Amino acid sequence: DTDLLETKVYSEEYYGGFVDPTLDKVAVKNSYDLYFLTNIDTPWKEDDLRDRPELRQKMFDAFENTLKKYNRPYLLLKGDKETRLQTAIKAIDKLIAKRTDLDSFSDSLDS
Repeated sequence: DTDLLETKVYSEEYYGGFVDPTLDKVAVKNSYDLYFLTNIDTPWKEDDLRDRPELRQKMFDAFENTLKKYNRPYLLLKGDKETRLQTAIKAIDKLIAKRTDLDSFSDSLDS
């Protein structure tokens, strides 16, 4: 899903490097346990959101460079849909196994 850091990258790429100062501040401050970066090793398909097929590598590089710049933990998802899904599931399972606060979190969902 789109998050603030991704929105920042789109702003930089689509508006000549401009990022609203508020977006810039909160995008850098906000972070997650893990980001998934999808490789461009699948055929490009046009839809209402995708554009610039000739710039796929440039956009991929912009996202990866931003993750590296801000030291965000990320996993590169490659291959077909099933391979990507299984890779993501394994990574999520590892993260969940390390968490010690999930019982208290799940209890709050019942309230």
